[in-house]
Amino acid sequence: MVTSTRQARKQEFEYLIKEILDADDDEVLKAILAQNKLTMIFQVLTLSTKAIELLTFTDAADNVEKPIPLYIASTFQIIKAWNQYLIAQHNIIKVDWSDKSVVNADAYDEFRVSAYDPDAPLSSYKSTVPSPAPTPVRSAPSTHQSSALAEFRKGMKRDKTHFTELKDEKQWDDWKRKTVATVYAHGCENVISPSYNPTTADETLLFIEQNKFMYDVFTTILKTSMGRHYTRQHESTRDAQAVWSDYMQYMRTSSKADIELEDLMTGITSLRLISTYRGTTENFIVE
Repeated sequence: MVTSTRQARKQEFEYLIKEILDADDDEVLKAILAQNKLTMIFQVLTLSTKAIELLTFTDAADNVEKPIPLYIASTFQIIKAWNQYLIAQHNIIKVDWSDKSVVNADAYDEFRVSAYDPDAPLSSYKSTVPSPAPTPVRSAPSTHQSSALAEFRKGMKRDKTHFTELKDEKQWDDWKRKTVATVYAHGCENVISPSYNPTTADETLLFIEQNKFMYDVFTTILKTSMGRHYTRQHESTRDAQAVWSDYMQYMRTSSKADIELEDLMTGITSLRLISTYRGTTENFIVE
C-alpha cells in the first residue's frame, strides 16, 4: 500500500513536469530535481523561499556546482502559490493532483498570467467561495454550491470537433445556426448570451469553466481574419462571451454583411415559380 501510494505520487509529479509545465526536455530542471531528491509534489510545496534560494546543482557541462536558475526558482514559487490558490478557489483541504479537471495546463497558465503575484504572500490567495453558515441546518448546502460546476465537468463529453469551422463569412448564417445548436447541446448557452452576468459565486465558477471551453472552441473554429482578430483580442482573459459578442456585432454592422443582405434580397425578389417546378409552393419558398 505504501509502495503504491509512493508510485502514485511520483506519477503525479511526472504529470506536473511533462503536461502542465511542459518541461520534459529541460535537462537543467531534471538535474536539479534528481540531485536534490525532489521526486514528489509535496516536497516542492514544503520548500521555504529561503530553501529554494539555497538550492544548488552541478552542471554536467562544466561539472561546477551552481545556484539553480532564476526561472526554475520562480517556477517552484508559482507551484506553491497555485497550490494555495486551488485550495482557496475550490474550498478544499488538500489538492488532488490526479484530478485533471482541476489540475491541468490551462488552469495553470490562467493562474500564472492572471492571478499570480510574485510579491504577494501565500496567505493572500483567499477563497472567493462563501463559507457555509455555522449552524448545522445551514451547513449542508456547501456541498451543493458547486454542484452545477461539478455536473458541468462530469457531464457529457465536450469535444470541440463537434463544432464546424468558419472559413468564409458567406457561410455565416448557416454556420451560426449550427454553432448555436451545438453550444446549447454542450450546456454553454450562457456564453453566447451577451446580457448574461453571473450573480453568485457558484454561477461565476461555472461561467469561468464554460468560457474556458468555448474560448478553446473559438480559437479552433474561427478561421476568418476577423475571427482570429477577436480571439487574439481577448486572449489574455479568454473571454469567449466577448469574442462571440464582438463578432456578432461586426457581422451586423459590417459592409460585407450589408452586401450579403442585399444579394440575398435580390435573390429572393428575382425568384419565379415556373410551370416545370414539380414541388409544392411551400417547398419552393423554403428551399
